[in-house]
Amino acid sequence: MENIVVTKRRPILAIIAGVLLLLHIGAIIFSLYCTAAGYLSTEMGLIVLAIVAILSLTFAIINFRSRIKAAFITTLISSIVLVHLDFFVAFWGLLSINTENTRAKIQQELYEKAQHYASPEYVKEVLCKDTMEWYFVNDADTKPYHDSESKLENQFKSMEFTTLDPIPSSNNDYGYLYFLYDDGYSNLTVTLSKDTDTMFVQATACKNGDAFTPFAHEKWHSYKVYTFNHEEGIKFFNIADEIKAQSDSSI
Repeated sequence: MENIVVTKRRPILAIIAGVLLLLHIGAIIFSLYCTAAGYLSTEMGLIVLAIVAILSLTFAIINFRSRIKAAFITTLISSIVLVHLDFFVAFWGLLSINTENTRAKIQQELYEKAQHYASPEYVKEVLCKDTMEWYFVNDADTKPYHDSESKLENQFKSMEFTTLDPIPSSNNDYGYLYFLYDDGYSNLTVTLSKDTDTMFVQATACKNGDAFTPFAHEKWHSYKVYTFNHEEGIKFFNIADEIKAQSDSSI
């Protein structure tokens, strides 16, 4: 009597479906991590999730050929549940990408505005809006002086400025004067140095909008340095000294 050898077939489809199910769970966790990490990582996480989710669901359906009915039902139901979870993960990821795109667009706009605010043309435009108070710094004495007759303002507008590169690390401690400007959407700190014939402009562009609107607190800072003609600078600081002397004598 011949011996009959019974060969057991391994449930390959069930094994593959089970492995992909575990990978699907890992892909969801990976996608959530990528979304929390940043913009480019978010796209990568969503791509990996989409590929693994499609493979997992596909093999969960094909697994109906497996003789292990419990494995087929378990992997199929689990894959369907995970696919529903994928939609929430994808929504969060796409929302994150849209948020980063919006932020990048706003920052580019603020960068361009800050560059403009830090230009001599804009500084002169600001001076046309109102007679500014100038702060004289000399011998550690700093207090505001009002250019009531616009002499200092007019001299400043007549001066030509040339961009200086590279930017010095800091300004001198004494022998300069500056003014401040803030209209809520932009602010300037303009400093002119007597010793180095340079103008330091620190400009900040702020996002327009109410305090609770999206990206309302976004800002961009720009810092530029310009040189000016030495003789013109002497005239400017002589006028400044006259204003300071008149103001001090009237006290």
